[in-house]
Amino acid sequence: MKFIHCADIHLGKTYYNNETRYNDFFDAFSHVVEKAVAEKVDALFIAGDLFHNADIKPLTLSKTIDIMEPLKRAGIEVVAISGNHDRIHKQGELSWLQFLSLRGYVRFLQPSIDTSTGEINFPEWDDTKKTGGKINIKGVNIYGLGYFGATGGLMAKKSLVGIDPKQNNILLFHTGVWEYAFIDIGNISKDELMPLKDSFDYVALGHGHNRYEIDNFAYNPGSLENVNLGEEKQEKGFYIVEFEDSGPKPEYITLKTRPLLRFEIDVSESHSSEDIYKKITEYCLSKEGTVPPGSIIFIRIAGKIHFHSYEIESDIIRRIISEKFSPLYIDVENNTSLTSKRIKREDNLTLEEQVKKTIQEMIEESEEHRVYSKELSDLVFKFKDFSLSSSCNEQEIIDYIQKERKRIYED
Repeated sequence: MKFIHCADIHLGKTYYNNETRYNDFFDAFSHVVEKAVAEKVDALFIAGDLFHNADIKPLTLSKTIDIMEPLKRAGIEVVAISGNHDRIHKQGELSWLQFLSLRGYVRFLQPSIDTSTGEINFPEWDDTKKTGGKINIKGVNIYGLGYFGATGGLMAKKSLVGIDPKQNNILLFHTGVWEYAFIDIGNISKDELMPLKDSFDYVALGHGHNRYEIDNFAYNPGSLENVNLGEEKQEKGFYIVEFEDSGPKPEYITLKTRPLLRFEIDVSESHSSEDIYKKITEYCLSKEGTVPPGSIIFIRIAGKIHFHSYEIESDIIRRIISEKFSPLYIDVENNTSLTSKRIKREDNLTLEEQVKKTIQEMIEESEEHRVYSKELSDLVFKFKDFSLSSSCNEQEIIDYIQKERKRIYED
């Protein structure tokens, strides 16, 4: 059998309602479909997060169906599981993945879970009802586990019950692995993953947007496009796999992505907005020749200044950058503040380290929290990372903060 394994496609994702950016994710998925048809693969596996949200717009659904139509005409089986972004949280509601399954565009797999015992089983695919947890393609059993967040390790263990290791088995599992994934929520440990190796020839992972491979059996392709700021240096793409008697032979196909660039500019000690614009112009000059056309630029200015920050005009900053480069979009974050007292600037610290140090000093002014200043400043920065990441939902962030609060104050 020959198949493609991709994950974290995030159709429907955009930035600031920018149509070009919205289409980037469909273009990336189109490349996968074109490759699948050209290579005459037997199946295309989507290991979670086909959509960026569970509730998608009609245009997103329409464009998805248009892209998938060639797969349907070519007789290529599309097997998908839900991820943390596109799963339905209310029991009994129909997801858009289930809709696509009913229309014959995908085989949406999900296990059956006994609510009284918590045991997992994978019912055979029922082509009449368009439901099931397991499907056989050319003699290979495909199991769909989906996303279980913090209980993923337990579910991985339970999924082994009833699996015949003598058969050819593939598992689709939307989870990160702590030691490899650049994400702090919804992962399992490598120790929890490794027992799957005895029963599954290939574990098709999703969730983490960075590519990694574990012990020649578990593969995470990463997202097809840069989804969040911070991913810009990660390899993006998918696997095409020849499944032979000797085992799977994966080849990674790299995709070109939209560049995401971050400009961090220290404007400390500026006395006017003109001082700020001059520093930004000088920074842009230092970046000449390094910014590809069509990039998305995130610019953050920070520092203690000697005038009110509302005098700084974001439109002027965008114009300065646009005159030097040809970006698709510019996002401006003004993180300056009025100088109230002189803070000692330490030359050996990065801007982030300086900001973290300042936050820690502010916390130390409170007698109640002084002893926990280091832990609390770290938590503030972790919350910032979560806020910038679209891979974490609100409840997961709340759970994480509550857990850390208990660890800091009670342990």
